[in-house]
Amino acid sequence: MRYWWSNQKLTYSREVGGGYFWCRQRKSKGAKNPYYDAVRLARAGDVVFAYCRGSIRAVGLALSSADEAPDPAHETDAERMPGWLVRVAWLELKNPLRPMDHFDALKPLLPENYSPLSLAGKGGQGGRLMPLPPPLAHALARLAGGTPPDPSPPAAGARDSQLKFAFQTHTETNKENPP
Repeated sequence: MRYWWSNQKLTYSREVGGGYFWCRQRKSKGAKNPYYDAVRLARAGDVVFAYCRGSIRAVGLALSSADEAPDPAHETDAERMPGWLVRVAWLELKNPLRPMDHFDALKPLLPENYSPLSLAGKGGQGGRLMPLPPPLAHALARLAGGTPPDPSPPAAGARDSQLKFAFQTHTETNKENPP
């Protein structure tokens, strides 16, 4: 199981509402991008944190590996550039998590390269999908009012779309218990 941070500044509503994550394969001028290439590493069972407007607003469980597919948000062939599509069961948080509010606790857990947050505590620019170290992902889950995901396989008969982690209805209690 891997953990991912997904920047969704312009795509949050359609991706969370549509049950997927999509990313182009290359930059507009054809250059490779490590953030886009990382999408090919996503697998069913991975956990994705959806970051939009300064907050983690949803947490999802990948239901598939990345498949080559055009952007589902565009209808004409001219707009439908090749990209990577991952099916995701999203759970929107009742109380979005502002990582900046907990930056002192999160800062030591940030990766050296391809960090989702700047050293000032703001969301990284240009990163579409970034891997998260497990300690950082677990801290984010706890701060959002949840428990770290259970990496064990689903029980017989469980639906693939069932999220294997839970969140409290209120996150106020977790402000007292940083990671």
